[in-house]
Amino acid sequence: GEDDSTPVEQLWYHVQLEGPGGFDFWTMSNSLTCWPAVGQYTLKITARDLENIEDPTPLVHNFSMIGNTPAAPTNLACYTNDDNHLVLSWSYTDPYVVGFTIWRDYSQMVGELNASAREFIDSSVNPGESHRYVVTAWNYFGWTESEPSVCQIGNGTLDPDAAEKFDYPVGYPDFSGDWYDAQNFGSILYLSDKHHSGNDLNKWGGDLGEPIYAPGNGQVVYKTNNANGWGKCLIISSKSPTGKPFRLPDGRTSDIIYFLFGHLDEIGIQSPTGIIDYEDIVVGETKVKRGWRIGSVGAVSGGSPHLHLECFTGYSSANPLGTGYYTSLPDSKYDALEFIANNRSWQVQPTFYVHNYSQQTSGYGYVQLLTGDWIKKTGYQEPDHVPLGYNNLLYVSSTNVDNQARWRLHVPIDGQYEVAVHIPNFHYTSQRANYRLERSSYPPLTFVINGLPISNDWVLLGKYDFKAQDDNSVWLSSATTEDPPALIAVDAVKLNLKSGTGGFTANKDDPPLVPDNLALSVYPNPFNGQTNIRLEVPVAGEYTVRAYDILGQLVDEVYSGSLSVGRHEFTWPPTSLGGGVYLLHVVGSRTIRSNKLVYLP
Repeated sequence: GEDDSTPVEQLWYHVQLEGPGGFDFWTMSNSLTCWPAVGQYTLKITARDLENIEDPTPLVHNFSMIGNTPAAPTNLACYTNDDNHLVLSWSYTDPYVVGFTIWRDYSQMVGELNASAREFIDSSVNPGESHRYVVTAWNYFGWTESEPSVCQIGNGTLDPDAAEKFDYPVGYPDFSGDWYDAQNFGSILYLSDKHHSGNDLNKWGGDLGEPIYAPGNGQVVYKTNNANGWGKCLIISSKSPTGKPFRLPDGRTSDIIYFLFGHLDEIGIQSPTGIIDYEDIVVGETKVKRGWRIGSVGAVSGGSPHLHLECFTGYSSANPLGTGYYTSLPDSKYDALEFIANNRSWQVQPTFYVHNYSQQTSGYGYVQLLTGDWIKKTGYQEPDHVPLGYNNLLYVSSTNVDNQARWRLHVPIDGQYEVAVHIPNFHYTSQRANYRLERSSYPPLTFVINGLPISNDWVLLGKYDFKAQDDNSVWLSSATTEDPPALIAVDAVKLNLKSGTGGFTANKDDPPLVPDNLALSVYPNPFNGQTNIRLEVPVAGEYTVRAYDILGQLVDEVYSGSLSVGRHEFTWPPTSLGGGVYLLHVVGSRTIRSNKLVYLP
């Protein structure tokens, strides 16, 4: 376009993918990794600067996908053939799998097998020891993990009813397609003095009668065919495996979680052996497995159909349903979608959230509205601008003079965290906002964010070290003295724990990562001897090139040192490693690039 002098860090990209499972979003990153399904695609990328000037000649690329990631192994089980050997077995039918890898206790790869294998013998365990096993299937397009099994010599599979993994109850297994969160946990759509105790899940085009699935293994602890104001309801409890508690959105953990499914059209559990009707469901005895159909979406008292979904750690048989709205939310209730996202896979790093409705001074995070005149806004009050923010609730400055708010962050453990702030509806973030990250063990950092092109999206501030005993906080204030003043709004902050992922993050207290023109290419890929790594370096500086396994463990350092501007090439012969999928990460002082490698020895 005409404005070629715009710095790259001030560009936004409109990324549109047309085809099966396509997407449409805005990002400031100039790197994208995705795994489309088989089919024909058109990728369109349009650049836009902060003055809303778009490139009139967007990038358009047509391509085809001819393969998918493999199906997950199923029916993983274990048994003992003598006192010193533990045998794993599984089922598999995907004809395009290349091989399997066997993982023990989250981080040990104890076996690599070819595509025809359906059994593995682990002879390196001792009687009485219990271990957690996962089998991953892989091909040239990626890998997929099985359900885990905890095994012990002499006892076979342990704790078969524990819920180690959760999926979404609608849009199963992903909350995708036409499903959306119509009234969020904590949001206030029409009761300005109350907080919503759950998530109201809707589907565009109508959701009455849509199936509901058990999010995890569990047991029915409550059922009713007609609760006043609730209709038909079901509550299912799930217990965690021994030594592996569930990760809660406020940073805490729990060994048990409860899901409430409200406003149902019908209740009935569909298991592999048949249907358990409502009358045959026995409270305290009937068990469900993740993915079993447990009912369908209904409506109550003439209202619109939707699933009212609650997630909590405290259950009272005297008042099992609680209330739909609270003046102050109990600290035992959680956003169900956040909880499921935190517990979808044993590989997921935990994330915890600090919302603008969390104003109590206990727990792992809360918000304080400090100086200034903050005005409360809800979705119902602003019908032309919903959703307003992450929870349809904002505290907005009236004059933006001396307005300050602070999210207090009490991280659960020491480590490195990804810090992101939610920028709400641009109606309230039309100009710059000043975010300040403070940690008592480190110098403060300031970030100025222009909300002009951002509406209801997370903005990454960077990755930083935190200590649990420190006084950590994110401050919000105006970054301008313009007249009329710029608008700022208090929304949400989230922290994603990145410790233990191999250390391929920015150095502590670096400025936030920004896109640049660093280019990474790897060829051939897949490879069976060595592969060539090519870097186009735009800025001279210190760089590292490292390889990690699929669990984020560092397996090799290809290069570490200074690089000048221009092209640099390296070779990587993983002679001491087994075949499989690896991740290549290139880290500079202000950027990260990555690529997936498939090694076939």
